[in-house]
Amino acid sequence: MSVLELHDVSVGYGPRACLTQISLDLGEREIVCLLGANGCGKTTLLKAVLGLLKPRSGEIRLDGRSMPGWTRTALAQRVAYVPQAHNGAFPFTVEQVVLMGRTMHLRWHASPGKKDLAVVLEALERLGIVHLRHRNYMQLSGGERQLVMIARALAQQALVLVLDEPTSNLDFGNQLRVLAHIRQLRDAGYSILLTMHQPDQVLRVADRVVLLHEQRVLASGVVDDVMTAQRLGSIYGLDPQDVRDNLPGLVRRELTGVGGDAAGVLS
Repeated sequence: MSVLELHDVSVGYGPRACLTQISLDLGEREIVCLLGANGCGKTTLLKAVLGLLKPRSGEIRLDGRSMPGWTRTALAQRVAYVPQAHNGAFPFTVEQVVLMGRTMHLRWHASPGKKDLAVVLEALERLGIVHLRHRNYMQLSGGERQLVMIARALAQQALVLVLDEPTSNLDFGNQLRVLAHIRQLRDAGYSILLTMHQPDQVLRVADRVVLLHEQRVLASGVVDDVMTAQRLGSIYGLDPQDVRDNLPGLVRRELTGVGGDAAGVLS
C-alpha cells in the first residue's frame, strides 16, 4: 500500500520548472531514494511533498488524500522532515532540540509534559544518543547533530520520514552510522523518502530509487534493476566505465547479473 503518491508533478520557482511530470510512490516500511546531480531539483521536490511549495501541476497524495486537504498540524503528525544541514543559533541542549518535535502535539501555549519527555527519551535511546541529552547541541559533531535531527523527527511520532541528503558533510564513519539507523527505522515500520548524491550509499540503503535527469525521471524501480553504469553515466556526464571503476558495489551487482549492464562489464 502506498502512503505517498506523486502523479505528474511539476515543481520550480519563477517562470521555469526544474522538474516536470514526476511520478513516484512510497510504500509502507520502504526506503525510496531520489538520486540526481547537484541542482537537479531534489530538494525542491521535497518541499512540495512537505506542503511548503505548491506544485505547478500534478497531484501529491498522502494516505490517499490530496495534499491541499491536509491541515498543517495533521501533516506534521504524519510526515517528519530532517533537513540537509542544521547548525542551530541558540545554545539549546539536545533534549530541548528533540522536544521541539513535540510542538504539533501540544495545545497553544502549552508546555511539554511527562509524556512528551518520555517520547523524547525513547527517540534518543532508539538512536543510541541518550547520553547526549544534556549536551549543548551547538557543541556536537556533525554526525551527532544529524542523529539529533533524526531523533527530533522521531519525536513527532510521524511514520513517514523525509530526509534531505542525511549523510552530507559527514565523515565516513558517521555516514555508515546514519545509514544503519535509517535501515533500522525502515525495519521498525517507518516509510522513508530521501535524497542522496552518492550512488554507493543508494546501493547500501535504498529499496527503490528514482533517477532524475534533465528535469524528468530517467528511470525508477528496484535499486538493482535501475542502477546501471549507463544510466549513472548519463546523470553525471561520465563514461560508463568510469562509473564502474569508481563504484565497486555496482560492478559486483552487474557481474552477478542483477543489474542491467552485465554484458558491458564483460566486454
